[in-house]
Amino acid sequence: MTRRVAFVTGGGRGIGAATAYRLAAAGMAVVVADRDSSAARSVASAVDGLAVQVDVSRPDEVEAAVTRAVAWGGGLHYAYNNAGVPGVVAELAEYPDKVWTTSRRPTRSAEWRLPRRWQRSCGGSWTVAQAS
Repeated sequence: MTRRVAFVTGGGRGIGAATAYRLAAAGMAVVVADRDSSAARSVASAVDGLAVQVDVSRPDEVEAAVTRAVAWGGGLHYAYNNAGVPGVVAELAEYPDKVWTTSRRPTRSAEWRLPRRWQRSCGGSWTVAQAS
């Protein structure tokens, strides 16, 4: 049986890295996607996965990363959309536009772009919203 392939954005550290470790322990082939290529390589090496450097706010980089992941794993079955940067805690109607663009947009961009790219063959997608 072919292993299922999971694509984890923000997988180089924190919740993303912990998720990559857990998915690998569950038998999945893991693509560790992160803007920090060194962090992605470190986690990917530990889980016998693939490291890809990607800024999820850039459509061309997302496309290239997903294409590479599919070539490596023979498909893409799950996406864990975790990439993003800290923002502010506020009601949606009061959320500053500039903060949305720089903090929440990357996570939402990945949520939108990744599933559209592989929706015909995927098994699931999770998007993580973090507030601290």
